[in-house]
Amino acid sequence: MNAFIALLAGTLIMGSAGAQTAGLTTPINLGGNLEGVTDWSYSNVFADLVKQSRGFGPPTAPWSGSVALDSNGWPTVDFGVILATWSGMNGVAGTYKLSGVCSTTPTINLLSSPGQIKNEVWNPKTGVVTADLIYPAGGSQLMLSFTNTKGGIRKLQVMRPGCKTTDVFTTPFLNHCKRLSTFRFMDFQSTNGNPIKHWSERTPPSSPSYSAAANAQVPWEVCIALCNKLNRDAWINVPAQADDAYVQELAHLVHQELNPNLHVYLEYSNEVWNWGFSQSTWNLNQAAADVAAGDPDLNYDKVNDKNKWAARRIAKRIKSISDIFRKVYGNAGWTNSVRPVLATQIAWPGFWLVDGLTFANDRFGPPNNYLYACAGAPYFNLGAADQSTNLTKQQVIQALAKSIEAQKTDLNMDACATLARYYNLKFVGYEGGPDTFGPNNIAAKKAASLDPSIQAVCANYLNVWFGYGFDLMNWFVAGATSYDSQYGTWGMTNDMTNQNAPKILAFDQVKAQLKAPLTEGIAVPGTVDPRQFCFRDADWQKGGNLTLNPSDWRGPYRDYLLRAKSTGSHPVTLSVATDQAGVKVQVWLNNALVGTETLPNTGGLSTYKKTVALPMKMNAGMNVIRLKIVAGNQVSLSQINIG
Repeated sequence: MNAFIALLAGTLIMGSAGAQTAGLTTPINLGGNLEGVTDWSYSNVFADLVKQSRGFGPPTAPWSGSVALDSNGWPTVDFGVILATWSGMNGVAGTYKLSGVCSTTPTINLLSSPGQIKNEVWNPKTGVVTADLIYPAGGSQLMLSFTNTKGGIRKLQVMRPGCKTTDVFTTPFLNHCKRLSTFRFMDFQSTNGNPIKHWSERTPPSSPSYSAAANAQVPWEVCIALCNKLNRDAWINVPAQADDAYVQELAHLVHQELNPNLHVYLEYSNEVWNWGFSQSTWNLNQAAADVAAGDPDLNYDKVNDKNKWAARRIAKRIKSISDIFRKVYGNAGWTNSVRPVLATQIAWPGFWLVDGLTFANDRFGPPNNYLYACAGAPYFNLGAADQSTNLTKQQVIQALAKSIEAQKTDLNMDACATLARYYNLKFVGYEGGPDTFGPNNIAAKKAASLDPSIQAVCANYLNVWFGYGFDLMNWFVAGATSYDSQYGTWGMTNDMTNQNAPKILAFDQVKAQLKAPLTEGIAVPGTVDPRQFCFRDADWQKGGNLTLNPSDWRGPYRDYLLRAKSTGSHPVTLSVATDQAGVKVQVWLNNALVGTETLPNTGGLSTYKKTVALPMKMNAGMNVIRLKIVAGNQVSLSQINIG
């Protein structure tokens, strides 16, 4: 085991990931996205403030530039450092323990910051300098200057009150994170826009500041150590431009160092469909370059659409990442531990998810052979209400609650559940929670986010999620964030000292309960309306019976999300009308062919006859049946009967 990770592993604080109260047989899988590490972070992750510092600059103005550094990143001249900018944050007062290695007694001063430096001692034999930094309540920043160093300072630490020099994470942060089953490290790794390509470019654990490192990443070793410390699963976002050698080294590190009972989720970058992030444009251009270079897969059907190539490249890349991890883990280890995820945009699954999964299935075989799940981010928000500039707290809460009610009948959510289940994949949430982003109603949004009634709203949101049969949800953001800006009230709390914030209570409430019963999908045994297919229109009930034809813009098939009460035989019978002989309709269940019905000419598209029952075995829970016309011009369906 890596020495750094071994140091942090310590005694396991809790049992296996996802452990629940005795007697609950179906655990609720709730994880969280960890906040990016900066000098203004609210979550107080690291015991040593230097790890979140902005880097080393001139001693009188550290914000104005940089100073000379040695090969390990430590200053070789006098310098200043911005350790924290924590306006209005509670729990920061106390005595900080400062230490470092210097060739002489340095002069240490607070720079535009309240407090006192006391008890400074320099040991000429070891070169170690120590001092106490006494910081008062109410301070908004902490900056230090170091002069008369005669060559700078190495191994600088500024430990938070009550922390030991060997501590990596603060106790409040660890205690807060115990409630999470999984840690998603997207912001920890500064995934968005990160240009890293090679393993040598990653941030090492010895880096003085993880916030000021070249690519501003918390080292993978530190991420793994946190998972091991709390015995929690890891969610890794592989950088968009990382080469195969990088992925292989990452796979070896995770395999060697992550506790073997834990899982690792793998996602290719983050929101590669989101044009607000540079990795999306990079992927689009790379897909076009791949096709130009003769890629045999992305344009396999001569679609000649670079946007489709981009969607397909996402699926192809996560498949190749999965393959690299499989080679490192072996087949059995991969099956037990590795969980590759194809992420999509929930608001547009008809493009990103359909094309990605269809392409993967066509080119590489059943996706469940190399993927674990699909994923999306089902935020709830204020909708059109936020266009008003004078909402009250109660109006904000009502708008958020309305957004959740809409999710119960959201056709995109239904499509995500259908597509994932058809291909025998889980559907998980890479992010989720209330989205209050925007410049309007900031005070009302803050008040609503801290109001006790928001607990029930958030709990209902999570229960709706699990009602679709979805799995892991990663809250965005675990920890604390500011609630006082236009950038949203993302955090579970706005103050790490407030662990009774309504969002935290909702999270804990749902995690402690039995998983919400399945509520979505069409209940079977029973009769299915053929018009109630995946990607149906909102006014689907107004039309006549369903007509399938091979040239339909939606494709020659229709999918139906079914909710079976029990495992067993569920024969399927179709009520069909045709105006020609030889029409054939295939019945598929969860990406496996059940059989092909050859239909007689019924004398027209308004004269219906029932087919002979086709045997079909279905598992309890969610299933997807697909009806596909494979011969003939068209067929009309009035009923699908499932026994």
